[in-house]
Amino acid sequence: MWTASAETAHDIKSIPGEIAFFLRNGFVVKLSQAAIGLRQFTELLWL
Repeated sequence: MWTASAETAHDIKSIPGEIAFFLRNGFVVKLSQAAIGLRQFTELLWL
């Protein structure tokens, strides 16, 4: 069975957390950009 020190386990665990953090931030940015684009698009349709 593979055992690791608490420090190594923390480092391994923090890597996915950092990746998820960046992905979530990127997703929020894209989502807000899409919402703005959609609003502008619907405003064009209603004019």
